[in-house]
Amino acid sequence: MLNSMMENIEKNINSDFFIDMLRRTYEQTHSIQVVGDIIGELYLHHIINKDGFEFEEYMRTMENLYSKLGNKEITREMFEKEKAIAISTIIAHRLGVDTNKEITPEEQTKIKEYFLNEYITNGYVSHAFPAIYTDSIMKKGLLANPENRGESNVEVDEIQMMFMDKGIIAPLGGYPFYAGSGIYFEHDFNKVFQHAIYSPEWFNWFTSACHTQGFPELEKSPFIMRDEAACRKNIEDLCKNADLDPNETQKVISFYEKNYKKFQSPELSVALVSKKAVGKDNIELAVSPETGLIYTINLVLNDERGQFKEHIGNVSRVDIDPKDIHITHIPNADKYLYVNGYLRESKESLTDPKINLNMLKRIDSVSERLNPALREKICQIKQQTHNKIR
Repeated sequence: MLNSMMENIEKNINSDFFIDMLRRTYEQTHSIQVVGDIIGELYLHHIINKDGFEFEEYMRTMENLYSKLGNKEITREMFEKEKAIAISTIIAHRLGVDTNKEITPEEQTKIKEYFLNEYITNGYVSHAFPAIYTDSIMKKGLLANPENRGESNVEVDEIQMMFMDKGIIAPLGGYPFYAGSGIYFEHDFNKVFQHAIYSPEWFNWFTSACHTQGFPELEKSPFIMRDEAACRKNIEDLCKNADLDPNETQKVISFYEKNYKKFQSPELSVALVSKKAVGKDNIELAVSPETGLIYTINLVLNDERGQFKEHIGNVSRVDIDPKDIHITHIPNADKYLYVNGYLRESKESLTDPKINLNMLKRIDSVSERLNPALREKICQIKQQTHNKIR
């Protein structure tokens, strides 16, 4: 089953049928999120139907539903119901259930059991990472303790502090604040692309034309397209807008060059990790057995039981063995995304005290993860920011 799933994901995600769908989706919506939704549906379909059964039929249905949702022809609630119906219909077809007549309670039970068995008991979560780490991960696994990963955050911390001394809150995004123990994994396959294409998140943020909000649009994120010249220009703008002196600027440029060389591969790597490996394969913990077919699918996909609560339920505190990790690759972004020009960051937006204060409030919510020196620095900057607003 596993080999079948991996082979069919590889075949279908690189097919002309699917690439054309991604290109068409971006041309119509100009939204990375919607493209990610379509990619997520491919993964979802193959987790449930590991042999790729009726793949194209399902994807056409989902493309149509996302179009209706985007055009406000249907509500989110209607969308989720129709999606659950599409999933259940394909399972019915593979089980030989006649969907042209009313499905009996016994047949509904069989469909529900198939869904729960494939999606939960034999299901997967995902973890996106830069291609450079593939060999290491397949040899050592995903390591929960940062000290065992063979990388140091010292230089990252130095760059962060350099900018913070100039009043720039988050030149490297959430990385200095969220770095810690545990392996983050995602249960919602609609987020797989987002995590992959912005990976590593801190470097995408660092090279973007926006250092005040996460996951900026393509026009502000040239790293997505691996446009080195545009990334470099954004770094130069950041240094200039932060009023760094020549020596500080050179240190930042050198830091950028070293890391761009490291992460420049456009390959988007996604690991599928068995739910058994992260302790999420218990059907009883995911959904009540009394719920109906369509409601069951909705409850499970939306994590109504809160099994995957952000930064709590979706973090493994123990290492994940290589045998439980299966690598897939999303096609390079330049096959279906395009940009007509990049935006530039202004000093006014970078240093806006109200925007920065909102960022500081978000950082407060994870204050327990900060080391003492960083926590003290945040307190200082928060006071300085309040003074500027007054």
